[in-house]
Amino acid sequence: MENNRLPRLLELVMILQSGVGTQLYEIMEELDISRSTAFRDLKILRDAGVPYSFEKGQGYQINATFYLPPLNLQTSEAHALVKLIKCAASHVDGKIVADAIHALRKLTSNLSLPVREVCRGLLDEVTVLTPISEQADMQTDHVSQLLPAIEENRCVEAQYLSADDGIERTIRLHPYHLICADYKWMLIAVVQPGNGMRTIPLETLSQMRLTQTYFRRSEFDIKAYLGKAWRCQPEGQIYRVKVCIKPEHVAFISAIQWHHTQDYTILCDGRCEMFFEVDGLSEIANWIWQHHDKLTVCQPPELIDLLRTRCQNMLEGLGKCDCNNSLPA
Repeated sequence: MENNRLPRLLELVMILQSGVGTQLYEIMEELDISRSTAFRDLKILRDAGVPYSFEKGQGYQINATFYLPPLNLQTSEAHALVKLIKCAASHVDGKIVADAIHALRKLTSNLSLPVREVCRGLLDEVTVLTPISEQADMQTDHVSQLLPAIEENRCVEAQYLSADDGIERTIRLHPYHLICADYKWMLIAVVQPGNGMRTIPLETLSQMRLTQTYFRRSEFDIKAYLGKAWRCQPEGQIYRVKVCIKPEHVAFISAIQWHHTQDYTILCDGRCEMFFEVDGLSEIANWIWQHHDKLTVCQPPELIDLLRTRCQNMLEGLGKCDCNNSLPA
């Protein structure tokens, strides 16, 4: 077999699984081969078990259930994909941007080092965590502004709405990284005043403006920063969390890897004791709130107090609505 036949056969498979019929002359032009070589290559595919078919007027096409991973990208092709994603960030829904970056990470994971290096800049700037919920609160405009700010080490000014006191403040940011978790965008940045690195939901930022001031970027590793955070907001204190899963929900809850420190023990009465070691309690409290009917919180006391306060605040808010209580006709 000549040296270039295997790459050509793989490319032929890609052509045939494009989803539309391909005529013989199109195969010859695309692969720059003769008619006899095209027939010979098609026979090799048939003998190898590749399930293609031919229909008069439509051409050759591979069965839709057949799958072959994509060929290696050229460096120029990878660069074009990165450019397209960055350009699209300001024109499409943020969920699409997140999914595109996630797809690019998958696509480049098995490619050559030069191609991975081309994509590395964008992939090092953005992390897309596998979503658990289906929320779609996307901040497309902010993402399109922050991508060049992260790449160029440019300072950003914005109005920040504090969740603690509801007061809006002007802050200055040194942006380091973007995270999309549960279809919500978060920015990891050094915040001034304060000089501390924090995870900030983009929904709390407004009137964002890129300045002409540049900052000196410190060494940053996203895995080290997140550490044992439940998702993407470390709070600086490690807690040992223990919950007890009700017997009827053990199969569902224990089958999912919710956190990388997760451990559990099945009890003789059918219940399951599950343990986590997490940085901060706010995010795991959200998870417990979502699954409160399936489990009981055993420790730590700080988590129990946090959930109790949330329940009390919710109960106090019931019936206090100042709006018209009448329902529309």
